[in-house]
Amino acid sequence: MNRFVIALSAVMVAGAAFAQKPVKPTAPKAQTVCPMMPTNKVDAKSKAVAYTGKNPKYKGKSVKYCCGGCEAPIKKDQDKYFAMVFGK
Repeated sequence: MNRFVIALSAVMVAGAAFAQKPVKPTAPKAQTVCPMMPTNKVDAKSKAVAYTGKNPKYKGKSVKYCCGGCEAPIKKDQDKYFAMVFGK
């Protein structure tokens, strides 16, 4: 009986040692690259396109872009580029 209790205790201690901590949800990371040209970085000084579509998921959000050539395509197909930045 004592061996059973000792073995059970050892299993419980080992299980607790290997138990995973619950993952805390984190805020999405700040946008660092242009969705049109992912090799180009964006920062706080970059211009942005505010979402004007009907998807409530993106209301009040904006996507930064690296240069003037990226602005028109992002405005034209906002759902595509906002999904690339913020997920579907």
